Amino acid sequence: QDMRWLNDARILAAAEDLPLLESWLTDPDATRRLGAARTVYRLSQERWIVDDAGIPALLAGLAGDAQYAIRLSSVLALNRLGGPAHAEVFRRAAADADPRIRGVAAEGLARHVGTSALGLLEALLADESQFCRAESSRCLAEESLEGGEDLLTRILRRADHPGRAEAADGLGRLGTPEAVAVL
Repeated sequence: QDMRWLNDARILAAAEDLPLLESWLTDPDATRRLGAARTVYRLSQERWIVDDAGIPALLAGLAGDAQYAIRLSSVLALNRLGGPAHAEVFRRAAADADPRIRGVAAEGLARHVGTSALGLLEALLADESQFCRAESSRCLAEESLEGGEDLLTRILRRADHPGRAEAADGLGRLGTPEAVAVL
């Protein structure tokens, strides 16, 4: 019954009780951890939680949880709340067994790690998962990383690269005269 508020329209009330939310993020019960991680993600979308130091640290721990949904919710929320200090979390998520988590990790790498993550983003652009490739391309374009346009151009020019279509999409999203000329 105490989890009901996590699932209804009053989810933003959780922002007023961060200590309770923090305790649920560390609860032994996976259902409670998942509900709390999803709540933090929803709150981060609404900017109700911006930089509370305790919550991102707890999310970083949950990014390695055994349950897929908890890992995914944690990485999604860290994309909003995390920072350069969470670079290792995003790097580990980029190697996750699940392609959805690898794709979501691309946003954290591009947004919070920056140009030092170009090698990993290049690897994600060659991933077997189309979702992962598309997310990597989108993030490179949206974050306008230095070197990102060159990376997408190199991939587009390689006839054997599995991420060519996604690279073309990324260049189109960039929309610079140089990127458009390559297309």
